[in-house]
Amino acid sequence: MGPMGSGGGGATGCPDVLAAGFLRAAAFFRVAAFLAAGFLRAAAFFRVAAFLAAGFLRAAAFFRVVAFLAAGFLRAAAFFRVVAFLAAGFLRAAAFFRVVAFLAAGFLRAAAFFRTVAFLVAVFFLPAGLRTATVFFRAAVFLGVALLVRPAALLLLAGIAITFPILGGNRIHTIEGAVRCPKGGERIRTSLFEYHGLAHR
Repeated sequence: MGPMGSGGGGATGCPDVLAAGFLRAAAFFRVAAFLAAGFLRAAAFFRVAAFLAAGFLRAAAFFRVVAFLAAGFLRAAAFFRVVAFLAAGFLRAAAFFRVVAFLAAGFLRAAAFFRTVAFLVAVFFLPAGLRTATVFFRAAVFLGVALLVRPAALLLLAGIAITFPILGGNRIHTIEGAVRCPKGGERIRTSLFEYHGLAHR
C-alpha cells in the first residue's frame, strides 16, 4: 500500500506541477506583454517628445524670423527717418538759397538805385552834369519825337535811300553862254552849272 500510495501521489502531483508551470508561463507572457506595451508607450512618448522638440525648434525659428523682420522694419523706419531728415534739409537749403538770391537781387537793385541817385546828383549839381543832362534830355526829346513821327521818319529814310543811287548815276550839266560887258564891249564866257534844275553855287 505504501508504494502504491506513493506512486499515486506522484501521479497526482505531476499535473499540478504542469498547471503551475502553465500559470507561471501565462504570468510571464502577461508580464512580457505588459513590458512590450510599456515599451510601445515609451516609444510613443519619445515620438511625442521628439515632435514637441521639433515644434519648439520650429517655434524658435519662427520667433527668430519674427525678430529679424521686426529689426528690418525698425531699420526701414530709421532709413525713412534719415530720408525725411535729408529731404527737410534739402528744402531748408533751397529756402536758404532763395533768401540769398532775393537778398542778392535786393542788393543789385539798391546798387542800381544808388547809381541812379549818383547820376542825378552829378547831373543836377555839377556844371558838366548840367551839360550832360541837357544832352540827355535833347536825345530823349529827339527819340520821343522820332517815335511819335515814326512813319515820317521811315519815309524820310526811304527817300534818302532812294536819292543816293540817283545822285551817283546823274551827271552835272553845263550851260555855256556869252555875256557882253557894257564897258569894254568884250564878251565874257560864263558857265552855269545845273544839277537837277538847281544852280551850283
